[in-house]
Amino acid sequence: MIKFCLIPKSSWKKNLRHKFSRAWWDKTRHAVYQSNNLKCLYCGKACRLDAHEQWEFNDVLKLQTLVDIIPLCGMCHKSVHIVLTKSLCDKGACYWDAIVSHYCKVNMVSEEQFQIEYREAIAVYEERSKWTWYIDYGKWKFGTN
Repeated sequence: MIKFCLIPKSSWKKNLRHKFSRAWWDKTRHAVYQSNNLKCLYCGKACRLDAHEQWEFNDVLKLQTLVDIIPLCGMCHKSVHIVLTKSLCDKGACYWDAIVSHYCKVNMVSEEQFQIEYREAIAVYEERSKWTWYIDYGKWKFGTN
């Protein structure tokens, strides 16, 4: 099931890909792809994959913790980063209807249910973006795989 990842604006680009060397990130992401037999964890498609960082948020402490890195296809990854994706689609860089359709298919929900979940996600994103977050990179904090 696709879950929206609502990275607060203050945390954009504060990820492992930007924190460590290209060689380290390449080794890490390729291990992630292999972890699910070169298939998307959410939809099962065997295709070019992205390594997605999964974060947990403690909204009281303003603590963002990296808990996992998972393999996702491009459509699932775009669906996960719905705030960024909507912005890109509005600029003509992707097709919103295709993203919504993919999300609905994978999650087995209607477009109406998607709209409800999307509106809820936007509210959470906007609230989280009011704050600066402390970032805990979890077991990857020292750049070890």
